Amino acid sequence: MDMIEEVFAGQCNQKKLEEIETLRVCAWQPILSPTDAKSRFKLDATDRIAWHFCLRDTAHDQFIACSRLSAHSTFDLLPDPESYQRFAETMNFPLAIMSRLAVLPRFRGRGYATRLDNLRIEMATRLAIKEVWIEVRAGRIAYLEESQFKVMGNSADDSVPGNWFMMRRQLEDGTVDSRW
Repeated sequence: MDMIEEVFAGQCNQKKLEEIETLRVCAWQPILSPTDAKSRFKLDATDRIAWHFCLRDTAHDQFIACSRLSAHSTFDLLPDPESYQRFAETMNFPLAIMSRLAVLPRFRGRGYATRLDNLRIEMATRLAIKEVWIEVRAGRIAYLEESQFKVMGNSADDSVPGNWFMMRRQLEDGTVDSRW
């Protein structure tokens, strides 16, 4: 399959954001009802300020996987702050939140989530972020631990079924790369 990576800032392309929203809802419908998937994974204010990382199937001209990375200088600017509240004292700003990973069901198991994770970590490093946080289901913990993430505890968010955990990876101090 021919595929390209697309990275863009949310405020730059409303059409792509709408395509991402459609992908998220489709990806989560096997787990949530269509109404709940639409409600939980619709576009939000963070989408407009975040970086988005997508994989596009060029033969069918559609996104098959997407994720986002949002950078934050203070706790009160985090998306879904209730998920992070009990970890607030341990956070080092500026930090980034890796979130909204979605892969269409028929494309799962091909390493696309890992590819998007690596792109987001690379971006966070280039933005001189001190640490990256991610909320994940239990099945992704082993891989993320191999990628230097540490489990910080259970997530307080119960809006999606499953055992969810908060993880953190500290990054080396870097310098801002002007290409981003």
